[in-house]
Amino acid sequence: IAQYMATVARNRLRQKAVPTAKAVPRAAAKAPNKEAPKAKVDKRLFLRLEKEHPWRQLSPSGIRRQIRDGLQCSLSSACSIHRLRTSFAILTGSENIRERLLDAAPKLSDFNAKLEEASKLVAFRIANVPATIKSLDCAHTVDGEWISLEIYRKTRQFPIMVRLHGTCRLEAPYRNWEALFARDSVL
Repeated sequence: IAQYMATVARNRLRQKAVPTAKAVPRAAAKAPNKEAPKAKVDKRLFLRLEKEHPWRQLSPSGIRRQIRDGLQCSLSSACSIHRLRTSFAILTGSENIRERLLDAAPKLSDFNAKLEEASKLVAFRIANVPATIKSLDCAHTVDGEWISLEIYRKTRQFPIMVRLHGTCRLEAPYRNWEALFARDSVL
């Protein structure tokens, strides 16, 4: 034991280096000076076509030619046409051209096409809502009305429409819902 104590005294008790945490002062949270960004107004026009419509195969320049021939209204070079999944989007450079296209839009019904403004609705997706809620008495099936009431309870706004989002199996325990609100009420 004496020899052991001599070794300990000579080498001293070695301790492992333990990192010490130093207190770092945190910066005080700054109040945001910026105003909330205003919602952008969608100025696009949408050319809606049926599923098997021959115009769906056309390029944007072909759509430009068909609109020019069908409406007897020339689209200026300031207009841009973009292909979407279900339609074409037309972005006009000036309000004058946009109004002229909307005024001439009923002529497109002869070609089974429809020109319309962007929707005034905003969609919110509500994911993973249980299909049923079990209480002590019974099990309640969650439907659109129940979702609407729950949204109103949280936000004090009723949605315009609530519907199932996507496809889901009937026996699935969770479902996805979509709630549509007026764009003005969301701001």
